[in-house]
Amino acid sequence: VIFSKAGPGGGAPEAARAAAEDYERYVALTRTPLHAVPDAEAEASEVLKIDGLLSAEEVRAVLACTSEADPSAVFDRSSWSAHLADEAREPHWQVVFLQADHVLQRRLPLIARKLRDAALSADAAHWNATLGLGSQLGIRCAELHRQSRGGGLPDPEHRDHGSLITIDVMLSDIGSFEGGSFTTFDADGRRVHHNFPTGSALVFLSLKRHGVTPITAGERRVLVVEFWQGANVSAAGRDENQRWFGLEL
Repeated sequence: VIFSKAGPGGGAPEAARAAAEDYERYVALTRTPLHAVPDAEAEASEVLKIDGLLSAEEVRAVLACTSEADPSAVFDRSSWSAHLADEAREPHWQVVFLQADHVLQRRLPLIARKLRDAALSADAAHWNATLGLGSQLGIRCAELHRQSRGGGLPDPEHRDHGSLITIDVMLSDIGSFEGGSFTTFDADGRRVHHNFPTGSALVFLSLKRHGVTPITAGERRVLVVEFWQGANVSAAGRDENQRWFGLEL
């Protein structure tokens, strides 16, 4: 559903009625019960690996997408992991939000579709977290992470709250970085390391705890796409307020 920028009331009668109807649909959507996966169920679920999801050419195309991103969609997250290494004084964690202005979908529609299909196929085979959502399933964020020495995701309780399915695609070549292992926890609370080569993907329930060990050398580049019950967001960031209308209301 796409909403006009006008609120209810004002303007010609036809415009006022259309705006009022848009607003009523928006209010109805905000009252829609959200699909939710219990934390315990997410924690006990498996991480699925898809080898060779993207070709070498497709990986290069995703990396090239960053050149079209607006500067306002590029964030420095170095402060989130600076404590991992005392020597990490320079910027070492950049995030480019490729969902901003729908850059990923506009520039690479086939790749965007491939990622969605992979996530939905994995979900249908194992979890059914998105069952019945149809057009209400959207891309919440598409983040291209570049991390060098000192980068990582150290929080052992990190989850992608508010999202349903997350897919990570490795964009770096094998051997181009050290450290930077993607980790989750098994049912007994033991840390599990997941290695995935260039173009391969990991798909998991967004509420499963996950992290990245510190990068000790080189540069780790990963595309992270989160799917949620809501609109295809066109703003940078992960704001919950964008769930139903993005920038269209």
